[in-house]
Amino acid sequence: MPRLLREPSHLFPLVLIAFAGPGVLYVNSVFNTETRWLVLACLFIYLLLTSKLFCCLNGGFGLMLFANILWCFLTWSWSDVPELTGAKAIAFAVVTLAVTSGGIEWARTRAGNSLIAGLFPFTLLAIFAGFFGYSTPGASVDAGVGVSLYRGLTGNPNMLGMLAAMGLPYAVWHFYSSGRHGGPRRVYFVSIGLLAALVLIELTSMSRASFLIMSCILILYLLAQQKRRQASYVLAIIMVAVVAVLAAPDSIHDNFWRFADKGNPNADIFFSRRSLWEVSYEQARKGGWFGGGYGVTIGETGFGFGLTAFGYGREKGNTQLAIMEELGLIGLWLYGLLLASLFGHLARTFRQFQTRDDKVAFGIVTGAILGMIVNSVFEAWWVAPGSPECSYFWGLVGIALGMGRVAAKTRQRRKSPNWQPRQVLEANIHTVSER
Repeated sequence: MPRLLREPSHLFPLVLIAFAGPGVLYVNSVFNTETRWLVLACLFIYLLLTSKLFCCLNGGFGLMLFANILWCFLTWSWSDVPELTGAKAIAFAVVTLAVTSGGIEWARTRAGNSLIAGLFPFTLLAIFAGFFGYSTPGASVDAGVGVSLYRGLTGNPNMLGMLAAMGLPYAVWHFYSSGRHGGPRRVYFVSIGLLAALVLIELTSMSRASFLIMSCILILYLLAQQKRRQASYVLAIIMVAVVAVLAAPDSIHDNFWRFADKGNPNADIFFSRRSLWEVSYEQARKGGWFGGGYGVTIGETGFGFGLTAFGYGREKGNTQLAIMEELGLIGLWLYGLLLASLFGHLARTFRQFQTRDDKVAFGIVTGAILGMIVNSVFEAWWVAPGSPECSYFWGLVGIALGMGRVAAKTRQRRKSPNWQPRQVLEANIHTVSER
């Protein structure tokens, strides 16, 4: 068996890209809506055979994750479209278990640059879709109000913006590590170039929901810094913003609202989502306590069985309302308890880290997790287990859980009377080898 398939940690980033690939032209010739499940199956089977598949179910968070998976399966019994609910419940269980446990294994066997490197393919994919799509016919979409939304090699601008946000964690970490640990200056400038490229792609796509993910990543990155560095970054950002507004206040104002309302001065900032939310709210009220069944649009029963639910239902535009419609109030409560247990665990984990690098890496990953939750208010990817956002989120959760477990074990070893720092152990080994 090839080494790539023998190591679940190698398969982990491959699964994440396999789920993002169908949305990118040329890449979807390799990773499409069928092959993504094949790649996921490889990771699932390996973790199952090595007894690592259920390692994500430990602790309070694991209990709540199991409860959410179980509830999705229970709605199968009263679903309006049982074949859809059954398929989606199985997909949700496979994605959450395999990708989260795969992320734990990735974090357990990696550290520093190698840890965040698992997200590098998203950076590469975003730059490829963004910069190689300018000459492609239909790369821009006319919003109808004199504003063009750039989509590059993806199907829509929001997908391009999401890829840019997904690629930001690696770019931020590369910027931090190249600046902190020295090395060639060209590496530092490359990191700045990566950040600039992703921000440019985000701005041209005008994906506001994805911009929120980027903001959360940057905020948590700054909060994970030492206070002095954090204060200097925040002060620099404020100074640049003030100077920009004083230099060209009208231009800044116009450009801001052009981005916020996508060029429609007669509409509010939520105009593109308001109609979706209104319909989703009415449908959510129909869900009651138990919902219409996982994946179901209440009132629609025309589903053709396949590896994708494309063509069925509607765009729901909000995860929380979608959960109420499909899983009911009970499902919404389980969802809330899952997030509460997750962020409670992340807060406790942060205090266990001893080094600044670990804190920054964990802060970046936590910022991406928080950003995805904020983004879910505008996108219903939580109830779409085949979406790139869903696998990306659970991959981030797995990395965070894995980092926490490594930190806990390190802390326990430090308390051992026989514990020695890695540098001392390496020096002892080197001395013995010389003798």
